[in-house]
Amino acid sequence: MRIGVIGSGRIGGNAARLFAQSGHELLLSFSRDQDKLARQAAEIGARAGTPREAAEFGEVVMLSVPWTLVDEALDQAGPLEGESVVHTTEQFGPGGGRAVGGRTAAQVNAARMPGAAMRRRSTPSPPGSRRRPPAVPAPTASSCSCAATTRRPSASSPA
Repeated sequence: MRIGVIGSGRIGGNAARLFAQSGHELLLSFSRDQDKLARQAAEIGARAGTPREAAEFGEVVMLSVPWTLVDEALDQAGPLEGESVVHTTEQFGPGGGRAVGGRTAAQVNAARMPGAAMRRRSTPSPPGSRRRPPAVPAPTASSCSCAATTRRPSASSPA
C-alpha cells in the first residue's frame, strides 16, 4: 500500500518506520528540517516530498502534525476530498488544551478536510495531562490498513 505521511515527527516518523518494515511504500513530508526529512526517508527506504506530493502519492494519507500546525499542513497538502485520511492530531499538547468550541478533534478535522474519509488513530496523552491514555495497543504497522476503503483508484491500481 502507498502511504503519504504528512508530519514525520515522533508519531508520524515512528508509524512510517513500522509501515516500511511491513513493506508499504511511503512518502514522508512536512518537517522543519528538510535535510533531516530526506535522511529519515532514506533510512527507511521511503521518499521525501511535499505535503501535496504525499497526498497525491498515498492510497492512504496519514496526518500527524501538532494541532497548531494542522491548518498549515493542510494548506500545503491541498484538497483531500475523496482521500482516506488517518489523523493522530488532537488539541492537547504543550501548553495545555486548545479550545475547539465543544467539538472533538475529529469533528474539527473533518470540517478542515471536507469530503475526506476520516479515521482517527488514538495516541497516548501528553505527560502532565489529566486525561487517561486510551485503552488501545501502541501503533503498529497494520493500524492504518483498514482506512483505504474509500480511496479513489489511482492510475496504477485496479479500479
